[in-house]
Amino acid sequence: PLFAGSLLSIIRTLLDQTRQDEMQILGCQTLADFIFNQ
Repeated sequence: PLFAGSLLSIIRTLLDQTRQDEMQILGCQTLADFIFNQ
């Protein structure tokens, strides 16, 4: 749970810092991969 929370925080920070579509897509893909690999 701690790792998942940290990953979410990192992705959220990246999305807040850069609103580029590529970063948003990359963040969503990373999050989806993490969830599916649980």
